[in-house]
Amino acid sequence: MRACFGILGHRHNDPLVAQTRELTAATVLPIFNGTLLIFSEERYALCFDQLLNHIRVNHDYRYILTVGTFNSDERPLFYDLYSRFSSSLTQTRGEVLLCAQTYAKAITEFRLVPSAQYHPLVTGMLVGTLFVDTGFGRLENSSVWYTTGNVSYIDHHNRFDGMTRRSELEFWYSPAGFLYLAHQAAIIRAYKTKSRRIVVYSRVDLNSPQFLKLLFAFEAIGVELALVYEDDFLGFTQTQQLGSIEIFSRAGANSLVAMEGQAYYSDSSDVALTISDAQTQLISGRGVYRSAKDFMAAFEQVIAESDRQSWERRAATARQMLEKFSSYPLAQQQVVLETYVERWRTL
Repeated sequence: MRACFGILGHRHNDPLVAQTRELTAATVLPIFNGTLLIFSEERYALCFDQLLNHIRVNHDYRYILTVGTFNSDERPLFYDLYSRFSSSLTQTRGEVLLCAQTYAKAITEFRLVPSAQYHPLVTGMLVGTLFVDTGFGRLENSSVWYTTGNVSYIDHHNRFDGMTRRSELEFWYSPAGFLYLAHQAAIIRAYKTKSRRIVVYSRVDLNSPQFLKLLFAFEAIGVELALVYEDDFLGFTQTQQLGSIEIFSRAGANSLVAMEGQAYYSDSSDVALTISDAQTQLISGRGVYRSAKDFMAAFEQVIAESDRQSWERRAATARQMLEKFSSYPLAQQQVVLETYVERWRTL
């Protein structure tokens, strides 16, 4: 058996490639957007912890870490599968493609992202090493919520209490964000699932076409809205002694908390319940708008594009796009994803 360590998204002559090649005595095989390093099973066992450390330290890249007879030939049997992973349109920093043996060797180190896209291999992220104690409980640093795997957190069995604000706009107009919207729209349509999203807005957002389009799109796919003014949100977090927390969401037992531009994650049900309780308190105050219609009516005089019917038409078109995209098989979704994301951005 032979091992493969793929480094994807690196620059030409990246020192990490040379360093890892020297560490593992590997042979080099080019691949789209990166390099595959092929080496012995013995080196895999000997250098395993160091390879994991490479991933942790260089978290802007994507990786492949597998061992098996499928890596034994000059051209690995899974080379096409590796290529599909390396060229994926839904690329996520720190994402790792791994085999069952790698996962079994470090079962506490990886958090798997449910997906049949690369069967029989799986994708995952390394568990965070930085932990913070907050008013909601202990959380670990992790970008997993903003990856394509986030669709696994939304299902018809689990309660979903989301929150978003301007700092998340880049995500919502990325391939990962579009997949999230498409999956949520499909779940709501198929199972009549109730979802709520608190939207924290500011004066700047009143004239942001991207923000307003997203707001109406949420409502169009069946998400209940609660709009909270930024200053009111800040007052709430201060009163509740939540410090610099900017976003807090939960889907089932999975929770996201954003603080000072960093994302933190928890799979504790106690943390999730605390977040839901805090959200309920937040939206029970005065000045909370419960629909896009009420929001537009309140700020009609200061919003430059205040034609609500125009925004509703755009949102209806977005809903149709999401439904059409969801009707494709998973393999075809990858092919058409870039086209749909571009339509969504320019709609």
